Amino acid sequence: MKKKIVTLSIVMTIALVGWALAAGNPSASGHGDIIVNTPLGPSSIQYSFVAQELKSGVQGQAEILFGPAGDRFHVEVDCLSFTAGPNPIATVGGFIKNIQSVTPPGPPEGLRVRFSMRDNGEGANDPPDQLTGPAFAPPGSPVVCPVALGPFNNTEGNIQVRP
Repeated sequence: MKKKIVTLSIVMTIALVGWALAAGNPSASGHGDIIVNTPLGPSSIQYSFVAQELKSGVQGQAEILFGPAGDRFHVEVDCLSFTAGPNPIATVGGFIKNIQSVTPPGPPEGLRVRFSMRDNGEGANDPPDQLTGPAFAPPGSPVVCPVALGPFNNTEGNIQVRP
């Protein structure tokens, strides 16, 4: 089941990345895995996401898969912010629309979540792209998308940030 969810997330990201890039608007997209330390030891978080600024606002989606338990959050993206520079940083945020939790009780739908990423390039000698762990806020919290600090190195994946 976990393999199917990861595969679906990757397929969704590939399809949505094409949509974001074709339009030429500011965007952040990709897939990345990070390892974070928890009270129970190291755990993985997998992200697949696309976010794009349009004249009508920010649109996009993200799938976040947590650790060995396989909790999965589907996020409707509604905020996106950028920093400029040779290695741009973006923050993507939204609200959790759907949860598949195997560790009840899971968080409530509507919970706000955001995460940041740094695109370090794609050359053979470039360092890995980076992601932060997710930051959560209660349902109904204001839409805030500040650029976060302290990204973790990806263990694998590729991120595109196009301010």
